[in-house]
Amino acid sequence: DDNAVDRVLMPTWSENNGQDDLIWYTANRTGNTYTIEVKTSNHKNDSGKYHTDIYAYDSEGKVSKVELTATVPGANEAPVISNAKITNVSQSGYTVTCTVTDDNAVDRVLMPTWSENNGQDDLIWYTANRTGNTYTIEVDMMNHNYDTGKINTDIYAYDDEGEYSKLELDTKIEENQAPVISDVKVINVTSDEYTVICKVTDDLEVVRVQMPTWTVNNGQDDIVWHEAELKNGVATFTVNRKDHNFEYGDYITHIYAYDREGLKGFSICGTVNLKEPDINTSTKPIIKNVKISNINDSGYTVTCTVLSNNKITEVLFPTWTYKNEQDDLIWGVGQKLENEYTFRVNRSDHNYEFGTYVTHIYAYDEKGAVNNIELPFHNIINTTERIGWAY
Repeated sequence: DDNAVDRVLMPTWSENNGQDDLIWYTANRTGNTYTIEVKTSNHKNDSGKYHTDIYAYDSEGKVSKVELTATVPGANEAPVISNAKITNVSQSGYTVTCTVTDDNAVDRVLMPTWSENNGQDDLIWYTANRTGNTYTIEVDMMNHNYDTGKINTDIYAYDDEGEYSKLELDTKIEENQAPVISDVKVINVTSDEYTVICKVTDDLEVVRVQMPTWTVNNGQDDIVWHEAELKNGVATFTVNRKDHNFEYGDYITHIYAYDREGLKGFSICGTVNLKEPDINTSTKPIIKNVKISNINDSGYTVTCTVLSNNKITEVLFPTWTYKNEQDDLIWGVGQKLENEYTFRVNRSDHNYEFGTYVTHIYAYDEKGAVNNIELPFHNIINTTERIGWAY
């Protein structure tokens, strides 16, 4: 001013509801500079357009005026959750994805999940993985007792100022179904073995396939629950005559497939014949119907049938313990009764050892032809309580 500035006033109000919040601020002077600080808390915390007029008075009462406006941003908005969806639903679990945006910065996204079964006993707060504005979790139903029915997943999105939004989702897990066995085939059939192969599928996961097998002769006296190899949804097992008393003839194999919850699927592969070699054309003795009996602490008895178009000169039963290899090898001589040969394995002949025993059978005919087979391992177990000590 060409004289002296007397005062500067800066009346201020928000455009919201007119001038109901009008305040006449007196400016602070520093040299020729005049300043006010407008706090929105003095104006009902309104956001949006504000008006501030400047009135400058000199010592003679003259006045000048300037009008200003300012836009005050609104209070921090909560994050916005969009595009929320549940996909890839199966017995094993499902995927949750969503988009989260915020006017500031998203701090974290949590997705608590639980099944309706037994309330929230299986509640887990999953922290979502972020890719850009997309947030994802993989729900593994193993973490939720493999429950079925309604499954809940809520989405909580937090920004860095503590504001949050919430969205509720749910899906349905169908009841678990038993595994399905298909494309059952029998391949590679010989006189000694055959292979069973099949496909197994399940809405959860197949964890085990068993193929119980027995011979038609004498019912299920030789049944063995074989564990099949499971790889990439295909189960395979080779049935060998040695696991079924070295019998020839008709074999029956059933198939059981189990999932993680214990449900089982069932199928039959049919009857398979392991044909006995023709005694008139066979170049070596035929050994069959091998059985172990009279099992006790002292040993076991091995019995087999030996057939040949030539005279059998001897049948030997070499036996040793698995411990220390063949340090206790004994070539036992079989006792003949018609076409049947028997040998008693005695623990006393093998250092009185308990544990795993190995027995082979060698059959010789008068022309020098020989056939041999290896029996499955057999364990002699101490079942008698003794007083004192023994060595």
